[in-house]
Amino acid sequence: MASGSRRREGKSPELLELSEEGELMPQQQQQPRAPKARQTILPFVEPPIPRPSKYKEFGLPEPKKQLSIKVME
Repeated sequence: MASGSRRREGKSPELLELSEEGELMPQQQQQPRAPKARQTILPFVEPPIPRPSKYKEFGLPEPKKQLSIKVME
């Protein structure tokens, strides 16, 4: 009997945590901010700022400019 009560106590906190997460997930889906968050992540990945800084450290020319020109041509 004692072991059964302990199991109940262990499950109650887990269920509470899951219920809280479940409430947050549907709210984000309903709000139109979910798609906006994805759009903000895409531009963040597009501009690779750390790459040009590495080239400058090595003293090498930035090949990104050449690639951009080839794409424009």
